[in-house]
Amino acid sequence: PPHSPEARPYEILCRHYIGRQSIRQVALDLNIGERQAYRELQSAVEALAQIVQKSIGDGLAGSNTQTSPKVHEEIERLAGYSHEVNLVHLLEEVGASVQLLAHARGISIRIESSASTIQVVTNRVMLRQAMLNLLSYVVQNHSGSQLVISIAQNKEAACIRLAYAPQGTHDPSQPDQPLAVSARLFQTLGASYQPIRSGSQTEFHISLPLTHENSVLIVDDNDGLITLFTRYLQHSRYRVYGASRVGEALTVLQSARPDALVVDIMMPDHDGWEFIEKVYSMVNPQPRIVVCSIINDPELALALGADAFLHKPVTSAHLLQTLDTLLA
Repeated sequence: PPHSPEARPYEILCRHYIGRQSIRQVALDLNIGERQAYRELQSAVEALAQIVQKSIGDGLAGSNTQTSPKVHEEIERLAGYSHEVNLVHLLEEVGASVQLLAHARGISIRIESSASTIQVVTNRVMLRQAMLNLLSYVVQNHSGSQLVISIAQNKEAACIRLAYAPQGTHDPSQPDQPLAVSARLFQTLGASYQPIRSGSQTEFHISLPLTHENSVLIVDDNDGLITLFTRYLQHSRYRVYGASRVGEALTVLQSARPDALVVDIMMPDHDGWEFIEKVYSMVNPQPRIVVCSIINDPELALALGADAFLHKPVTSAHLLQTLDTLLA
């Protein structure tokens, strides 16, 4: 919270390491001395190190069969990072990773797909971990000699089907079973996940939404920030355009027709509000507008027609979450 003792060290940490501001500039912006800024930066780094150390310790000590609060926290932290992923390639990688385990049990793994490329928008790390957890469990409990992972797509979703013959009586749908983490990951990804028991066989049906690429125009006179935001959105479902002047932005706007604009307010030739007024008068349908400013006044931004507000410095997770929410 803004008035808590941790707020300013956190702000200094973000501005220096994410916003790439010098400590001198940070001190000027926050109206504190440069030595004080260095002291609070050091305390922030030490606090961050303690959090990381505790997280690693808790993770090693946690149960393999339950989603502990730390697991929930880690999943939620990663959830903001979405990317365009070739599902076929990802499952081929997962199959290759588990193949040694499968080979030791006399099991072969085959991937069958209706197409060589099926693109989905998701968090690659979380989906990969969910599928590794699922396939490892299946390999260790399968009584047959072969596993087939089938991938197909319809107009809206990519569908994964994995069937196996369980050796015991474990019900993988129960929350205290080893697949609890996979189930939680699929749920967080917005995937439909359903284990179905039919006689001596169990099938897993997983459904993920297909890719829909969106374009974003970053309007800011700071070329470094455009580069930073472009890096944030690299490998995501967003195509990024950048403009450092209002005139340039209007040209890109007419040619590229972006779905969203991320607009700085303080620019040398025109301010962001003037640019937004021009957008409203020129473009139909209108893109979603995100005001991104060092001046923390979200109520004014929303009152003047913006759809969302970002206070600099901006993290990659916050930028992605904002765009994903507006363009869902």
